[in-house]
Amino acid sequence: IYSNAFLDCFALKEANMPQVTKLKEGAFLNSGVESVIMPLLKKIGPSAFSGCVHLGDISMFSVETVKTRAFAGSGVTSVHMPRLKTVGSYAFKDCRRLKNVSMISVKSLEEFCFQDCENLELFTGPEVVTIGMYVFDSCKCRVLDLPKLRSADSYAFVYTKMETFRAPELTKISEALFYNSLVSRVFIPKVTSIGSRAFKRCRNLEVLVAPRVDTILNDAFKRSGIRRVEVDRKSTRLN
Repeated sequence: IYSNAFLDCFALKEANMPQVTKLKEGAFLNSGVESVIMPLLKKIGPSAFSGCVHLGDISMFSVETVKTRAFAGSGVTSVHMPRLKTVGSYAFKDCRRLKNVSMISVKSLEEFCFQDCENLELFTGPEVVTIGMYVFDSCKCRVLDLPKLRSADSYAFVYTKMETFRAPELTKISEALFYNSLVSRVFIPKVTSIGSRAFKRCRNLEVLVAPRVDTILNDAFKRSGIRRVEVDRKSTRLN
């Protein structure tokens, strides 16, 4: 389906298109679509469903790529995409009704992709390796288990309502990564450095388990509520 094909089609309620494999930019932009049935769809282009405020649950079993702003500002409530590999920047930004996301094959979450999804409670992404800036900014996820995460850019978890964070393969905590979040328990066994302002204003922070840390930069825990730090290194450099 080509660009802007159903742009501003406010009366459209259902898109049942069993042979469609690709949606180009703005295909359903700002339309009234509520239900989408596209079993062979593999690629969702930029802004394809952006502004579709009546969307609900989305289950797309063949989708492998979601481009920038694909669902931004839409009414989507849950997302199930088991074959998805990459989520583009701003893809689900401002989806304020979104509560549950399952992306069991996704490798990369680009910047801002879930920013301001203030009701996002559950994210399942066991294969996620990289996370861009502001990805979970202001999200509600209580627990984030990311067993294969190796890189998380600055500000990725700012203002989240997260309580527990586990990332056993992560080796670096970037600048302001958790700034002003509600995180209370952090388990990062392979991290060796904690960037500046990483946990600044994390007033609920209680426990940090990071046995390999050897460098903690300026203001890393400034005005946080940290109660216990487990660092096994004999010499930890504080800058």
